Amino acid sequence: FDWYHRVTDDMMGPSIELPSLLGASAPRANNAKLETKGFELSVAWRDMIGEVFYNARLGLGDSQTTILEYVNETGNVHSWYPGKKHGDVWGLTTVGLIPEGLSDAELEEIAESQSYYHANWGPGDILYADLDGSGSIDPGQGTLDDHGDLSIITNTSPRYQFSFTGEVQWRNWDFSMFWQGILDQPFIPQSGSEFYWGKLHSPASAILMRNSHHLDYWRPSDEDNFLGPNTDAYLPKPYFSNERIKNVQTQTRFIENARYLRLKNLQVGYTLPASITDITPISRARVFFSGENLLTLQALPKAFEPEGMIASNSMMRSYPIARMVSLGISVTF
Repeated sequence: FDWYHRVTDDMMGPSIELPSLLGASAPRANNAKLETKGFELSVAWRDMIGEVFYNARLGLGDSQTTILEYVNETGNVHSWYPGKKHGDVWGLTTVGLIPEGLSDAELEEIAESQSYYHANWGPGDILYADLDGSGSIDPGQGTLDDHGDLSIITNTSPRYQFSFTGEVQWRNWDFSMFWQGILDQPFIPQSGSEFYWGKLHSPASAILMRNSHHLDYWRPSDEDNFLGPNTDAYLPKPYFSNERIKNVQTQTRFIENARYLRLKNLQVGYTLPASITDITPISRARVFFSGENLLTLQALPKAFEPEGMIASNSMMRSYPIARMVSLGISVTF
């Protein structure tokens, strides 16, 4: 078990603002500082039961990084500032989708309170929470002193990365497997990602992926096409225009979790007995089956690849993780 506390000092950061009269911006300075606290745990066991030899190893690690020093004169919440945990995301709190059946006065009240993001609001659109009680949904100045209805809604740093390795040997047979995963990985979809929003984009780039949630978008109760109504949808009312921006703000409703457990490798082998190899120039021969990425358990819809999303910080922007199966023979002379 290792516990560590690392401080990174003299990092490059922005300098204080200088008067515009100078005609140039100040150079960056070594004035930023952060700390990382974490642990790494490894537990292993090996033993024999009769002729069966086995061993297993479990690894677990976690860390969090906090900003200690950073020049942020305005207190912009979307930048670094002292005390911020790396990965913190500020956003709006979602109440739900605006329901049907509201009176004109109620819809007008909602439209007025959310007019910062758009003038037109109706059933199927997102209803945001008025956290500061001002009667207006807005980000204020976007600063620590005035952040309006923004709050820290999640932290996108991966938490509790783990792995498990197991091996069994019995006579001439051997078996091994390697599992890997992350227990918690919040993920905020990009507002312009058609891979996530499906129809909430321009007609030219709207897509529909199998095993995704793309068809679970809001449709009115009088919808008469083959899909039918869907007033209890996950995705809001779609727009093929910039009006969609009002519904895809960073918010609590659309925080996905890219946690996963994946069987990275599985191998089964058989070593030919010495009674066979002794009559040949071969000293050892082993036949094996090997599989890569054979099984993945994930919280995301199957259309999305969690490991690739974490690596590229985007939805489906990276080449998918390949599943491979192979047979082989290893010969030693």
